[in-house]
Amino acid sequence: MPDRQKKPQRDDVPGHFRSRLHDSASHFITSTHGKPMKITVSGSVGLYVDNDDQDPVHDSAVLRRFDGIHSPQEEDDAFANYIDDANLRSIGIKGGFIELRYDAAVNALSVVTEYDSPRPLNDEELRELVEHTTDQWSDGLGESFECSEAESNGLELDLAPPGQRVQVQQQ
Repeated sequence: MPDRQKKPQRDDVPGHFRSRLHDSASHFITSTHGKPMKITVSGSVGLYVDNDDQDPVHDSAVLRRFDGIHSPQEEDDAFANYIDDANLRSIGIKGGFIELRYDAAVNALSVVTEYDSPRPLNDEELRELVEHTTDQWSDGLGESFECSEAESNGLELDLAPPGQRVQVQQQ
């Protein structure tokens, strides 16, 4: 697996996510307060040949086979169940599962996690949810995400590769 970059410390989060969430947080709060929201966090994925060099996979036929692969949709495994931040947890966010999607336009895989929220989240809440989600992709439930498609083909899937591009949208 490629070397991982050090995760930002708590004090570094606002600036770190400001760059990773470049246009996203404020542009998607479009509904009125109180309306249920679908919040989608997505990020680039690394797919590598499982060898000493960790060669990235760019073959569209191989990448396409991963489209739609998802984690079990069991409520016990929902990312929302593992939110540590008390303020974010008190909102009542539900869901949060792993799904892989292939984008033919850029020939790349992404990981997508969707949540249901009873109301729109403000910028700080979005930052917290994105931090929680990317932590889960790298060290939480995402670390135990088993992808037989990768394993049976001698590939390694990295849901949180170094330099990952992350986007958040709520609607």
